[in-house]
Amino acid sequence: MPTAPSTFHPVSGYAGSTAYGVSRGQQVGTGTVGSLGHALLWTGSAQSVVDLHPSGFSETVAKAVAAGRRVGWGTTTDGSTHALLWNGTADSVVDLHVFLPAGFTWSRANGIDASGNIIGSAGDALYTTHAILWVRQ
Repeated sequence: MPTAPSTFHPVSGYAGSTAYGVSRGQQVGTGTVGSLGHALLWTGSAQSVVDLHPSGFSETVAKAVAAGRRVGWGTTTDGSTHALLWNGTADSVVDLHVFLPAGFTWSRANGIDASGNIIGSAGDALYTTHAILWVRQ
């Protein structure tokens, strides 16, 4: 049976918001600031919102959450897309794209499991999309 919905839209500063993932009392998604998206983290209420948007990126989105970690992607100021991992704040961001072999031009993280393994995709210079698994070590 569905329960009554709750709104997570931040109280101020965001023109719109979308939630994409939920796990153990945390929710992730994106909020629109001006015309650009910022990755967001909530812990059950609009007032709990944390903007995960790190410097060096023009747009970011958080797609999944598990075991206190969040994943998604960001568009760099030069226009390339990089898979990202957050541990709780904007300053905690890890650019997962740097762990890919040479030749990949973009990457996105779409899911994370309780062990910290991350799935996503990455594209090469020939426009081929590859399924990717980043294994936590």
